[in-house]
Amino acid sequence: MIPAWLPDTVTRDIDRAMHYTMLWGLEALELRMIGSSRVPHVINEEKLSRRLLEYDVAVASIIPGLFEAPLSARLEWMNDLLLLDDCIDFCKRLHCTRMVVSGFAPEDEKDASTALDRVAEILRQAAEKVHQAGITLAVINESDMLISTGAQLARLLAHVDHPACLAAWSPAEALRAGENPADGAQLLGERITLVRFRDGRFRGDTWQETLPGEGDVGWPEHLHQLHDQGFDGVLSMELLLKPAGKKGLQAATRMLQWMRQVS
Repeated sequence: MIPAWLPDTVTRDIDRAMHYTMLWGLEALELRMIGSSRVPHVINEEKLSRRLLEYDVAVASIIPGLFEAPLSARLEWMNDLLLLDDCIDFCKRLHCTRMVVSGFAPEDEKDASTALDRVAEILRQAAEKVHQAGITLAVINESDMLISTGAQLARLLAHVDHPACLAAWSPAEALRAGENPADGAQLLGERITLVRFRDGRFRGDTWQETLPGEGDVGWPEHLHQLHDQGFDGVLSMELLLKPAGKKGLQAATRMLQWMRQVS
């Protein structure tokens, strides 16, 4: 497994991001926001490339914000398909082979199977396009989106049926959506290329972020399950707790410790 993190919830400054990466013992970044820019349209890409080279830090994935609109917003997802060319070029320049995308926003849909078929067809087009460049399209489950659980993501990937379309698995988001993370991961099987390292629990109807290991994901056991299923991709910490320095160090330390245990 490759230990990584998503820095823009803590800092959008690339120098501070590198500082924390080194301090916490991580090896790679997921890139979403750099400064005021959303990837792939980074204002100071030359500085970003230089820092990645200087610190020997890899880009585990880019998150360009594709396919976040509802299916009915046809112009938006068609523009997303066109934006793939810029994303592919950006990935090539940064030697990144993974692109994390959403699974569309929910909306009233009389026939859920029709919606799934439509989403699958759009993502199949995207997967074919990135596949030609040697890039994987990683669809992530999000509790407030159409694809919120591992079960839904597994069904979608089966419909897409393309080797370049895999899962970016967020067990915490599945938990928020009411799914047992162990069940979701089992259904996804070997199709997971990236895992978001977050934890939390419900207090009544309120979701509460916690340090990994203090919520209801069950991280040590979950990592063993993923390892047994053949997962050997990116484990990426997403930090939504404050203070970032202290909580980030604690979360990263636990992540690295549990990774060593399963390997």
